[in-house]
Amino acid sequence: MPSTLPAPIDKLAIVVVTYKRQELLANLFDSMTELTATPWRIVIVDNENSRETEAMCAAFNERLANLWGIDTEQPDAQGGTDRVIYAPQLENGGGAGGFSAGTKCAYDLGAQWFWVMDDDVLVIPEGIERLAKWTDRYDVIQG
Repeated sequence: MPSTLPAPIDKLAIVVVTYKRQELLANLFDSMTELTATPWRIVIVDNENSRETEAMCAAFNERLANLWGIDTEQPDAQGGTDRVIYAPQLENGGGAGGFSAGTKCAYDLGAQWFWVMDDDVLVIPEGIERLAKWTDRYDVIQG
């Protein structure tokens, strides 16, 4: 049975840009399962447009549904409830192009906050709570 975790930042989308680094992306996904608060959506921008990455994202979405449950309380602008959104790109726009595409995708779905990262990082379990304490005073938080 999925556990209900708090969501201290309303409609937080984590945007990840990846390109041919499935092993690193898998490590990032593993670290995200340890989060002590849930993001609203996780947008994976795939600059490679790889079937392998697409399959990883589908499996990760199922994993999070089993872990956190389905987000029926806040569907996205298209009525979707998936936690993980796969955003393949037709060409490699690099990091900047990927972040632009990912934040646009998240914004169009209804995200209000964006946590952007590459695929070669890990998140700390209480990362969302640490960001949340600044959201009432600032419009942008940059680490």
